[in-house]
Amino acid sequence: MERCPNCRARWDESVICRRCGIELAKLIEVKQAAERLTRLGVAHLTVGDAAAARDDLSRALGLRREPFAEMLLGFTRRLEVEG
Repeated sequence: MERCPNCRARWDESVICRRCGIELAKLIEVKQAAERLTRLGVAHLTVGDAAAARDDLSRALGLRREPFAEMLLGFTRRLEVEG
């Protein structure tokens, strides 16, 4: 997160926005959970488990849309078609 989703102030990595005072802790937790699921998806891909990777990446994208996770999910779907 680079900016507060409420007021667009630059994020200084605190759990409270310095400008509008919105609580950011839950948003930070969701972002971290999505990142963990994306890393888990990559780990599953490295051991050849495309189905588990697809599940992890789908869950990650359900929490937060990220281009990298979307690209990896597309890759797992292509593996499924080619396999």
